[in-house]
Amino acid sequence: MKHRFWLLAVVFLLYANILPNPFVWDDHIFIIHNEYIRDWRNIPLLFQSDFFNYSLKETAFESGGYYRPLVMLVYTFEFLIWGESPFGYHLGSLLLHLANTLLVYTLLLKLFNQKAVALLGSLLFAAHPLQTEAVSYLPSRGDLLSTLFGLGAFLLFLSERRVFRWFSPVLFGMALLSKESAVIFPVLLLGYEMCVGFFRNRERNRIHLAHWGVLTAYFWIRLFYLPMFTVPPEGTVPPFWVRLASIPKLIFAYGRLLLFPHPLHLERSMPLQTAFWDLGTFAWITLLGGLFWFGNRFWKNERLLLFGGIWFLAGMAPVLNIVPLYPSMADHYLYLPSIGLFGMVAFGLHRWFMRLSSEKIKKVFLFLGAGLLIFYGGGVVNRNHDYADELRLFEKTIRYAPQSANLRNNLGAAYMSQGKIEEALRAFQASLALNPRQPRVWANLGTAYREIRDYENALLFIQKAISQDPGQPVFWNKLGLTYAEMEKTQEAEGTFRRALEEDPFYGEGYYNLGVMYWRKGDFQKAKEVWEEGLKKTPDYPMLKRWALPLIQDLSKGN
Repeated sequence: MKHRFWLLAVVFLLYANILPNPFVWDDHIFIIHNEYIRDWRNIPLLFQSDFFNYSLKETAFESGGYYRPLVMLVYTFEFLIWGESPFGYHLGSLLLHLANTLLVYTLLLKLFNQKAVALLGSLLFAAHPLQTEAVSYLPSRGDLLSTLFGLGAFLLFLSERRVFRWFSPVLFGMALLSKESAVIFPVLLLGYEMCVGFFRNRERNRIHLAHWGVLTAYFWIRLFYLPMFTVPPEGTVPPFWVRLASIPKLIFAYGRLLLFPHPLHLERSMPLQTAFWDLGTFAWITLLGGLFWFGNRFWKNERLLLFGGIWFLAGMAPVLNIVPLYPSMADHYLYLPSIGLFGMVAFGLHRWFMRLSSEKIKKVFLFLGAGLLIFYGGGVVNRNHDYADELRLFEKTIRYAPQSANLRNNLGAAYMSQGKIEEALRAFQASLALNPRQPRVWANLGTAYREIRDYENALLFIQKAISQDPGQPVFWNKLGLTYAEMEKTQEAEGTFRRALEEDPFYGEGYYNLGVMYWRKGDFQKAKEVWEEGLKKTPDYPMLKRWALPLIQDLSKGN
């Protein structure tokens, strides 16, 4: 109990400074601009499409092929409690990280049966700066939830009580509905049996089959019922053989970050093999030789250490870009795999420490260990501070990823939200200089010009976006808003209606078309458009919040 109290204190001490942080980056997509989490009656819809489909149509092109309905379900309950206050969401992430830390402690204690090993391993997990991306950045909530349910499933599988063990496949299913990388847990259970049990327990064998049954059902749903796949941006996916050859480079890059977590930022990319005799070839040789030596050495002597290695490598498998990911590399990808590595390190250090004969050396070792944890903890606090200001977060990230066109577009959007239009214009232009084939950035550039009433450039750049992606209703809507501000009613009406032709369920299009009629004094047409919009998109916030009361007032007047 004392150790768990210290873990609780450490997590709160290190992550308390995220509580006053605002929403940043994609937080706006998943929470502020997410119309579906605002009403609990939408909960059934959360299980019917991908992770991005429930945000406003402004972000419809963001669809990424992820299926994480439990994350959206948690957002829904949080929104019912906290609304648009970021404090509650950050508190939720902090509590989830705390729960995962306590589960890691319980797991390591169960595996190694030594409190010192469990404490050290869970402290490394709790205090490592790489974890900040999973905890402090709200869209990474899937890592927290899938780890929570996955660890719970693993511990229930190890339970001495039969009734608890049969809940393990249920929690595994919940982990899968939180993040796709949870597919590794049946492999981890097999690895555990291989290292310590050799499938001697028939009931556990049946539970193994239950896990694989859940996984089969999940794949069947994803392939046939909800066929959604991750599609990275065009031009960002290297050929399969290049990705395969680059795996050791990627593993070593992650290993370096685990040892020395600097710099930390949100826009990483996979290091690629550039030629046959590239450093990656020697990395492959080193990796395969190391795995052979490691497996042979610990299979004979320390199979629990071998299991730690299996956990790390199996956890890495879904994020090695065998199936292309976007981003191809990210700090939060290590949240789950790091548990195996930290357990191995804790066990190895504890064994070495216990073999020391000199008390002075032991004190020096303890002092250095405490210094390392303080160093890591300082990195956590410092990194959390970056999330306190969106502009600082983007500007700092650009220092380490200057060639990221997407990042400069996001920086421009952040400037726009703060009314810094000139800075936004420069950021959008810099993004397009890096990659001119970005229709949404052309549209954003046009919107920025509209803000300063430079309508000529606004029309030019929004039309450029439409020429690159004519089927995107958001761009037609932006064009309609520009025409409306120019008081070109006929052109505005035509473009708003074109947006609704592209998507008859585009709530913002109905709202803006009705507003245009209202401002003209044509209240009947405004009423008709808004009523049609409410029939098609009854949960669109602006229609519910503003248009519906006006419709009711007009009806009373009649």
